[in-house]
Amino acid sequence: TLLLLALKSLLVAAVTLGLLRLTRARSAAERSTIAHLGLFALVALPLASLALPALDLPLPAPMAQMATVDPVERTTAPLPARDKAAPIAAAMSPAVPAEPVWVGALSGAARYAFLLPTLVLIALTLAALLRLVGLRARADVLVDPDWLSALARAQRRMGFKNGTALLWSDELGSPVSWGLMRPVILLNNAAVAAPEQAEAIIAHELAHVVHLDWAKLILARVATATFWFNPLAWVLARE
Repeated sequence: TLLLLALKSLLVAAVTLGLLRLTRARSAAERSTIAHLGLFALVALPLASLALPALDLPLPAPMAQMATVDPVERTTAPLPARDKAAPIAAAMSPAVPAEPVWVGALSGAARYAFLLPTLVLIALTLAALLRLVGLRARADVLVDPDWLSALARAQRRMGFKNGTALLWSDELGSPVSWGLMRPVILLNNAAVAAPEQAEAIIAHELAHVVHLDWAKLILARVATATFWFNPLAWVLARE
């Protein structure tokens, strides 16, 4: 299953990167849509394999016969009590060795080895989200009239219906924004000290919110955490 998912992820990422290369002359917004559709397809691959029914494809007769043979069952099945020729036939037929115990243990260890980088990358993403929660809790509400007026004008111009929290913090190197239903714009000291740039900065951060860039970054993190072994997934996330 893991090998099949790996091959599918390589194919999806390769096709998406090929489309991005073919659309180099198109707008950045269109190319961004293509890239994020590819990332969404990567994330949906494991879910689709669990939710969709498995395809029952017909196999050639020799392969179907091999698939129905259970070597372990054939070697451990009890012999019929009344068949005197059975021990002789069993002695003459080649014995099929049962699967060693260490093979099963190695298979389980391989699964855990596959999941470990995924769990580490997901944990780093959760830590980054918790840092945003801490930044918001420690930030101060910005009550400067120039910034509040710039926020109101930008929201009215962009058709924003939801409220936006406007905060400032001295822990940042540049303004950031996140959130979907009630977004947050967090400014740094340098931005707050330049009220003449208020409308441009607010419009820039609201554009990130409108285009769901924060959610798309989370999508890229999940895609690379799930398919950490696929170099094309990392290239696609960087694109």
